Amino acid sequence: MENSIEMEKFATQSGYFLTFRRNPETGFILDSKNVDFDLYEDFLSRQTRFNMLKVINPTMAQELLEANKAYSMKSFEYYSSLDK
Repeated sequence: MENSIEMEKFATQSGYFLTFRRNPETGFILDSKNVDFDLYEDFLSRQTRFNMLKVINPTMAQELLEANKAYSMKSFEYYSSLDK
């Protein structure tokens, strides 16, 4: 809880959590503009649930990381296409 604001910011910077707004008058606005997916693994490595998976099953952890990152990148591309 001590670093929750920093972790929220890091989640947005890494692309794990995208922020956006939808207003019927102005349309869709993607607030997460400067996403750096190179930080994605760094963000997940700070999460206990993902670190434990690395200890228990490193192969599956890497596969899930890659799949999760690919999904996040695809989501970012989709939301970027909606932003006008």
